[in-house]
Amino acid sequence: MSDIVSELDCLFYPKNVAIFGASNKIKIGTMGLLTLIAGGFKGEIYPIHPREDNIMGLTAYHKLSETPKGVDLAIISVPAKNVPEVMEDCVDAGVGACVIFSSNFSEVGEEGKRLEEEVLRVARRGKIRFVGPNCMGITNMDVNLCALMNVSIPKRGNVSVVSQSGTLGTISMLNASAKGVGFNKFVSSGNEADLRMEDFIEYFSQDEGTDVMFAFIEGVRGGRKFLDVSKEATRNKPFIVLKGGSTSSGSRAARSHTGSMAGSDGIYDAIFRQSGIARASDESDMIDLIKGFSKSPLPKGRRVAIYTVGGGFGILAADECEKNGLDVIKLPEDIIEELNQFLPPFWSHGNPIDVTASGAAALGGDESIDERSLKILLESPAIDGIIFMAPTNITSRINRAMSRISVGDIKEMLSTILKTGMLGGALKDQVKKIVELKERYEKPMVGVNLYGESEIEEYKILEEGGIPLYGSTTQAAHVLSKLIEYKEYLDKQKFLSDANI
Repeated sequence: MSDIVSELDCLFYPKNVAIFGASNKIKIGTMGLLTLIAGGFKGEIYPIHPREDNIMGLTAYHKLSETPKGVDLAIISVPAKNVPEVMEDCVDAGVGACVIFSSNFSEVGEEGKRLEEEVLRVARRGKIRFVGPNCMGITNMDVNLCALMNVSIPKRGNVSVVSQSGTLGTISMLNASAKGVGFNKFVSSGNEADLRMEDFIEYFSQDEGTDVMFAFIEGVRGGRKFLDVSKEATRNKPFIVLKGGSTSSGSRAARSHTGSMAGSDGIYDAIFRQSGIARASDESDMIDLIKGFSKSPLPKGRRVAIYTVGGGFGILAADECEKNGLDVIKLPEDIIEELNQFLPPFWSHGNPIDVTASGAAALGGDESIDERSLKILLESPAIDGIIFMAPTNITSRINRAMSRISVGDIKEMLSTILKTGMLGGALKDQVKKIVELKERYEKPMVGVNLYGESEIEEYKILEEGGIPLYGSTTQAAHVLSKLIEYKEYLDKQKFLSDANI
């Protein structure tokens, strides 16, 4: 375990938090306090205010020295010119770590840079590590710590994030949470006067609560360290990066935002490849990759089976697989023979495996057509991963049809069908069994939801069971290819290590 883990213990696992700049008026510091409270932080919260005695129902203290206990973490949201003085107070009180929301530092010019350097000098004198300035905060869902300025409370999970854009990072985290992705820790690194992106990558790589890492990068200050810690991190955990500033316009925007030097995009590409980093192309791809890596096991190879109830889906999926370097294998004869035992004679007899809509409607005893087919594909050593068309819940469509039907007898019949659970119940049982199959065989299964019913319970069961769903075959094939690329990187590193190269 490196020093960075012990150094950041007070930052991520504070027993209490003091916050400067909160009041009973709506302002940035108040939003930070509100997020701490709403997030359910398990420790004590001490608002610090020179005049107030009570802020948002909490006892407020006029000075940091008046708090009943020593403070582990201080959140600072005061005008930039006052931050050095507040940091002096933190040093005198023995505070462990700080998060500085305040802006108007090096990102605005030389005067701000000098002020930032003064804050750093004071902090180093007291051996205080800090995030920022000009940041939006941090989270650690292990202790319900949501120290963010914009009232963002993510879904709990296994993904940890460091972002050089606080707004992009927090909004993307909320967007991904709504799509079933859970987060463990989040850092908006701001100007990185003290703690830098590389420090958090190093920390996350050793953090037990983190299984997948993500970073939004505008520019890296410590290129050598970034390469070293990234290589070490990806030995054990997937690392996804979205890089901004890849054009001259984007580079200028990065410099004006946090003062970051974006650098050559080609150099970054080379660093990412050397380090085994999965590079996202945009915000949507970022969430797709985070979902895939956080939910799915890694495939052993590039051999893919496509399972569908419609020919058009299979054609599109095959196209996308080939574009992404996946091998849509010729279906082995033993698989064809097994499928022939229960599929209708008009199924495709090849890969893509198209059982047709008519075939999928038939149930084979206690097992559905989907379940029996997927089980055979998962059992086969000739197949490394599966892209499949997610089953549909026809119940919602029957409900919509009922609203358009005026004939009483028909409505009564449909209502009876729905009440008995003949349709919805069957699908729910089916997807639970599909999840059980995935857990038994530990092969990646990537689903495509063409129905748009992302909130139905059955799709949530699939995603929570480790089967990510996407809105197109393009997304599904791309994510599966990135999972394979990372597995191939790991295999190559193991080979080089075993050969002592």
